[in-house]
Amino acid sequence: MPMFVCEVCGCVENTGCGNWWTRFDNHKKVCDIPDGTALCSACTPTHYKSGEVDKSAGKWHMYFTRRLWDGKTQVLNMRPEDYENYIKKFEGKTFTEIVKPSSLI
Repeated sequence: MPMFVCEVCGCVENTGCGNWWTRFDNHKKVCDIPDGTALCSACTPTHYKSGEVDKSAGKWHMYFTRRLWDGKTQVLNMRPEDYENYIKKFEGKTFTEIVKPSSLI
């Protein structure tokens, strides 16, 4: 699962969920964010300059827990097996044990 760090909030995001692949199209959205800025789904602007709404933007997708980057773990181009090893520490825990209300920004 290729991952990156959002340049606005600092959380770890999957390249398929945030704007990683469209980061050079930021100029098409209503925002002051320069082209090339990688944004998570929650930080991606919701409106295009044309008035069209991007319904998948502006909120966390909930495919996995939103977490801030720890500043140590390499996340860009993280191999799927590395990510699987990372999430194994959460096995056996309930959703509410893993996700605290404060982490759902």
